[in-house]
Amino acid sequence: MYIWGFDLGTTSIGFAVVDYDPARAIGRIHRLGVRIFPEGVTEDKKEPRNKTRRAKRLMRRGIRRRKLRRRLLAEALLVAGLLPPHGSPEWQAAMAADPYALRRDGLSRRLEPYEVGRALYLWPNAADLPDVGRRSKRAMTETRLSRARTQRNCKGRCEARHSAPSSRSSRKSAAAITRAA
Repeated sequence: MYIWGFDLGTTSIGFAVVDYDPARAIGRIHRLGVRIFPEGVTEDKKEPRNKTRRAKRLMRRGIRRRKLRRRLLAEALLVAGLLPPHGSPEWQAAMAADPYALRRDGLSRRLEPYEVGRALYLWPNAADLPDVGRRSKRAMTETRLSRARTQRNCKGRCEARHSAPSSRSSRKSAAAITRAA
């Protein structure tokens, strides 16, 4: 009976083939070897060799997704009647309009359907922007401080408003008080 053993390292692969006799519980090495290969990092910078390839692949992926979002939006606007068919003279006229000016004008006058479509057509570009709704640690800390000041200034007048327990320990103590009463 042969037993195969493999050792997979970061820069090498080792193997051994053992001829094992279970009746006598002994084995003999039939063959062994190792293959060593260079590291996957550059000599001078010690960074992965495929770093530039990966960066370019990520850029291609982002461009492809941006184009897909724009195409899907154009199809949805076409179905809704807010954009003309792609490549038509109406399409060229609609795309010649400045979308920011159309958005500004939309506050003061009623826009034509193709103008609304042109104003909305740039939205897929904004999908790459950071989320505006995320709050920084500083903003969250300021919110907590503001809440603490409000509770301190209430002095018992606002108990119903601020009595909701905020942590697990306060929930336990609130439950204990409820049981005791």
